[in-house]
Amino acid sequence: TPAVDYNCKARNPCDPLLTEKKFHYPHAKDKKYVQCSEYGECFVRKCPPGLVFDDDVSVCVADQCYSCAGYNPCTPLVMPSVYHYPGCSETMFVQCSDFGQCFDMPCPAGTTWDGPITVCS
Repeated sequence: TPAVDYNCKARNPCDPLLTEKKFHYPHAKDKKYVQCSEYGECFVRKCPPGLVFDDDVSVCVADQCYSCAGYNPCTPLVMPSVYHYPGCSETMFVQCSDFGQCFDMPCPAGTTWDGPITVCS
């Protein structure tokens, strides 16, 4: 099924709300997304520099993989209060400390990183 892109004009997912309790939708330009208010208002928002909207997790994520030696998400945190990020392979992830330290971590044997729930499974 092809992805559907929304905007606040012809393809407005906010009034009425397309999916109950879902307030963020993909925009035709991946560096943007549509945010709905609880009152049916529609806003086109931009992701911060270096990030793109990921509809699977309804947030802006890196448009490249994370690693401590490469695109380090920990100093400062790319997303406030988010301490785990996908690594550069499906069996790796990056863990950040409260102090901005970065750790490249392997998933346990036989598991892969599951971004939407932020654990290896």
